Amino acid sequence: MDMLGQSSAALRVYGKLTRRSLDDVANGPCGEGMVWARGLVADVYFRVGQIHKDAGRRVLARRAFEKALACRKERASCIYSKREISANLRALET
Repeated sequence: MDMLGQSSAALRVYGKLTRRSLDDVANGPCGEGMVWARGLVADVYFRVGQIHKDAGRRVLARRAFEKALACRKERASCIYSKREISANLRALET
């Protein structure tokens, strides 16, 4: 949704996902285990950070990127690298 220009709708979906417990995401009907769930949540926080960064909401973007990094510290299968997340955080410092 976000990549289709529907940022508000994407934030609603992402919010629903991040409010679910990791156990529910990992072991629910579409779950593929804890490593996958942690990666999915980390990727969601990265996308949330991108949406806020693009909208100029720097504080919210920073918070989301920091959560993405925290998820990456646990064993997780993520799309976005630690380097990419950190680069976005550094870009917000300028």
